[in-house]
Amino acid sequence: MSHGKILRAGVLVAFALCGSASGYEIETHAVITSKAYDASVLNPADPKSIVSTLGFDRLNQDYPFAYAGGTTGTSYRDEAAVANPADFSPVYGSNYDRLPQIQERNVLEDLIDRGFIAGPSAVAAEQRVRSWLIRGAVREDDNDGFVPIPGVGWSTLDQRDPDPFGPTPRATRHFYDPVHDRAYFYPDTCAQYTCVRSVVWAVGRTDPLHPASDADDTSRRNHFTWQDARNNLWWALTLKRDTTADGKFDYSDAIYDGIERMLRHATAVKSIGHVMHLLEDTAQPQHVRNDAHAPPNVVVISDPSEGEADSAFEAYTNYRLLRDYSRATEINLRLGNPLRRMVNDELPTPNNLPQLRFGDGNVYPGGGARVQFSTPGKFFSTNAVESGSDLASLRSRRGLSDISNRSFFTSGTLPGFRECQSPGSPTCVPTANITYPLPLSNLTDPSYVKMDLSTTLGLRVGNRIVYTTVYTQQITDPLAANYDAGVLAPFAGRAPLLTQGIWHDLIPGSLASYHAELDATLTYDNMRFKADVMIPRAVGYSAGLINHFFRGRLEVTPIDQDMIAVLNQGDLHTVDSEGFPRQFANPTRVFGFEKVRLRVRNVSEDIVESGTGTVVAQSTGGAGSRLVAIAKYHRNLCYAQDLSGERVRNYAGAITEPSCSSAFRSPIQEISVSAPLAIAAGELDTATPVEKLFDFSSDPIPVNATDLFITIAYRGKLGDEIDGIALGTYDVSEPTFVGFWNNTDYFWNGTNYLGQNATYPQRNAFTFYVCAGVPSKWLFRYGGAVGSVALGIPPTPGHLRLALIVGRPDNTVQRFPVRGVPIMQTSPHASVRSSGTRGQYRQASKELIAPSVLASPYDNCFVNPPPTNVDTWCFDPIQKRRGLLSGDVAQPIYWSTSGAGDGPDVDSVPLPAFASAAIRDGGEIKFNDAGALQNCPSQPALRPEDDALIESQEQELLLGKEPLR
Repeated sequence: MSHGKILRAGVLVAFALCGSASGYEIETHAVITSKAYDASVLNPADPKSIVSTLGFDRLNQDYPFAYAGGTTGTSYRDEAAVANPADFSPVYGSNYDRLPQIQERNVLEDLIDRGFIAGPSAVAAEQRVRSWLIRGAVREDDNDGFVPIPGVGWSTLDQRDPDPFGPTPRATRHFYDPVHDRAYFYPDTCAQYTCVRSVVWAVGRTDPLHPASDADDTSRRNHFTWQDARNNLWWALTLKRDTTADGKFDYSDAIYDGIERMLRHATAVKSIGHVMHLLEDTAQPQHVRNDAHAPPNVVVISDPSEGEADSAFEAYTNYRLLRDYSRATEINLRLGNPLRRMVNDELPTPNNLPQLRFGDGNVYPGGGARVQFSTPGKFFSTNAVESGSDLASLRSRRGLSDISNRSFFTSGTLPGFRECQSPGSPTCVPTANITYPLPLSNLTDPSYVKMDLSTTLGLRVGNRIVYTTVYTQQITDPLAANYDAGVLAPFAGRAPLLTQGIWHDLIPGSLASYHAELDATLTYDNMRFKADVMIPRAVGYSAGLINHFFRGRLEVTPIDQDMIAVLNQGDLHTVDSEGFPRQFANPTRVFGFEKVRLRVRNVSEDIVESGTGTVVAQSTGGAGSRLVAIAKYHRNLCYAQDLSGERVRNYAGAITEPSCSSAFRSPIQEISVSAPLAIAAGELDTATPVEKLFDFSSDPIPVNATDLFITIAYRGKLGDEIDGIALGTYDVSEPTFVGFWNNTDYFWNGTNYLGQNATYPQRNAFTFYVCAGVPSKWLFRYGGAVGSVALGIPPTPGHLRLALIVGRPDNTVQRFPVRGVPIMQTSPHASVRSSGTRGQYRQASKELIAPSVLASPYDNCFVNPPPTNVDTWCFDPIQKRRGLLSGDVAQPIYWSTSGAGDGPDVDSVPLPAFASAAIRDGGEIKFNDAGALQNCPSQPALRPEDDALIESQEQELLLGKEPLR
């Protein structure tokens, strides 16, 4: 139902009032939208919820899009129309910030007061995800730009902000007649205000009912369309700018971008709310039957075209929702009250008022199903595929406007009524033909069942019988034929379409040229059941529309080796005053991970079209399709190149906290975005996931990233839609440090660590390989160049520290094996060793946590999870061995002279601490090479049985069957 719209005397009047009359009938839209949210994937309780994929579950639930958890000031963007953006940032200067208004707050207050929405107040609830949907549904009824009412003036009491692109009378864009595929159609009005089919106004594309010819509408005047929702979601995921244009991303850039990404999320959700409003409008038959409607103006109260029920349906429906008798019966000095004009029917008091039906507990179409169509346009109408004009074809159409149009009469389209070239004019010239084939205008047709009402209570006004017969008919619904059986039980399962009475003897004969059959009218009872049939469908279709928007899903998993990214942490770098690690040779660039490997698969569920069962695969790829990886994170502000800013655990288990003066964690979420990958048709639509190497070299993931999640975002063809988005998110470990050093000043003889001797002397590791996973693959190579060695000898041993991003373990015992393969300068070679890591956690339970939480971090959160009902900060410590800060893996390279395998931990003896270490920079990250990973190199002359034994031990590590050292 769209509100406050009337075509009379060639003037379009639009209004919305504040205070006791705020948001005239927008409350009905708000509750439909809220119910649809409950039944959609935006609801965290939905089994297929998109909330965790979007990261909304980590946001403040009352203020999800407010910067750093603030409670006020969250705005949204009003963006000039753009085409499908190929880059990740909208053009500067093409948009405006707009703020929530008192109009939406008043609506929310009404709904909270009446228990439709939970919350203590509208102020506390108005920033929630649900409320941003509602805000869009409310604000779609903005109607700036109409000519004031002559002699009355223009009502501006709704406290809305004006459209920054100029006055926009949205009301003339809220109609769609699916039988004639037309917008609101009155030439004089449309010449003045412009009329657009509501489905085009909603979707923001040129031809949403015909996907083959559909394209971006870059001239669209509506900036809160389906297309704008999609664009803003894309920007919310990927937007990153150098706002200071200094060639260096810094904290001021991070703040600006973080705020804007949240703002873009709000704009995306609000835009979906606008589209839902327009779809919900099609559940109001006047919006699909070219029937202008609004409260009668007191100045034109004698206008002969003002039917008594002309605008009463929306007013009565809102009264049933709010149950406020004083509001329903009040006299407005500017505009007439439609319910006060229903003189042939007595307005029920709240005690006798039937509850409004939404389909709660059995969301339309019922049985746990959801409305599904292959394109957003089909939710409005399927007239493009059921295109015949015969009655059978009209009855087979499945869009919401199709069901609404063929199922009900409206005040202005009762049998015998005609459209006029100039509605409201005393010289109205009716069209020659009846406008709509259904419902049948021949009330003698046998499909109608008449029920005699002449003796029923409540059918008299002033002791005069005014109603005699109600005409009922079966609702034709291909989606759910029997959905209304219960509510329509008083009419044997049929809907009461209109009522026949003696109204004709109260109307002057001069109106006969306009009304052919003046004894047909709509009563409150007719309007009641019209709403009770159509509003549950509005809820179900709107929920389906939300689900369709977020239907694109990607499965994101690690590769077999569970390695996501590799970095030599020992490479020279600095940390600036804002906590950004900087490349030593180029301080404008972040020091971090430049390549990410993940496996991706399209797991978007097939659409089973409602009403036909036609299966439409949600295939991806083709011209213009692209795939990007987005790393989302905070930063450890205590991080230092020497790892002195980490929490450290010694062999005995004691943890030493860092002495840095900063709070551990940067307050705002930041992102790094990979270069896009072109996706061929069908490339991701496979039974097994496809490995992808994402290039972050232009925007590295910082080595000190905390709270690290990687979202993979696809944009391109999705099923029958030319432009869709599919998402998948994987919660990876935070950078996990692994350390290797030359420990050949001691060797293990199977019983003890012994000092070096002539047989087992200290010896340089000329080349050193690091491998990982099962089967073990080559991650890194160091040394081998003339005049250099990989790991020099103690007392200042060569020390290699890598940072790895690994997958999350599947259970509390699983560990991912990391193998060190030393090639000594001369043989024999020190032992090949494997150690396990679960990956390190540096992650909070929420995006915003208090400083007191940061000051009391939890340890080993995967094995010993902290409470879920409080804010938590997990910060796993690194290991310190022989005085060296190494990492979660601290792997010494030494001789093992017996078949007993590795010795105990070198600090369990303990062996003497080193005074210092030579941290190795450089090396070759084999993980970053294009193509498949190579097998782990073997030591020279390594026996096959030894290789097999190592692989067996690594398999045991993966299964958690070996002790962690």
